[in-house]
Amino acid sequence: MSASPSACPARRSADAPSGYRPGSRAAAAAPLAAFGIVVAAKSPPRVEHHQHPMDADGFLLLVVAVFGVLFGIIEGPELGWASPPCC
Repeated sequence: MSASPSACPARRSADAPSGYRPGSRAAAAAPLAAFGIVVAAKSPPRVEHHQHPMDADGFLLLVVAVFGVLFGIIEGPELGWASPPCC
């Protein structure tokens, strides 16, 4: 049986200020992130034509490599990759 979210007291760490609420950092960072996205979208120069075509083979290799690393990090412990083999 799980308790409803409204019945649970707010979790605070012992060193947190008395007015601290979980999620307040995210609420404070959201306007700053939005401002950063707007500035970044307006600042890069527009390029009409690229000199070199995209390297499709290298891009595919990069995607496969990143997927393999992330799969190993996320699913590896559940598949037993973190424990030594039994003898």
